[in-house]
Amino acid sequence: MEPKVTTALISAIGSLVIAIVGIFISRNAQKTANKASEAAKRTEQIRLKATDVGDKILSQLAGIIIISESILVLLNHKVEKSLSHEEIEKYFVPMGKDLSELIRLLYSSAIYTTEKIRFTITETIAPILARNVDFKKWQQFVDKLKENHEQIAAEFYETYLKATL
Repeated sequence: MEPKVTTALISAIGSLVIAIVGIFISRNAQKTANKASEAAKRTEQIRLKATDVGDKILSQLAGIIIISESILVLLNHKVEKSLSHEEIEKYFVPMGKDLSELIRLLYSSAIYTTEKIRFTITETIAPILARNVDFKKWQQFVDKLKENHEQIAAEFYETYLKATL
């Protein structure tokens, strides 16, 4: 075989090998890119679900705060006489519904909440659930509810929203 033909044949085979290797590398790069894209989509779906859960939890806590403030107004305006069981009970029934929903959310969304969020929620509602609320210290209880609401909102923001803004 002539040297020019041999050189051309070797060049052609080399080009073919380089093309095959290039295709193989390109396919692997595409697979890696697809995996990264899918992971990013899953992460975004989790972030969106967690944000939705955060909105629901904060909404339930807001309902409890509003009812607690209503009880506080009632307590402050009835200083001279004690409140009847019926007067207070009409506020605790809706609060009980909000508490039940909050507890349901706490358990059903545990995968989307941090340990700190779950602890703060539990700490917030524990006095009510334990029936360990002193009406003489109701203002302190309401203040603690508000403080914990802000802490939970900040934790959701730091965990799920801050990096995306």
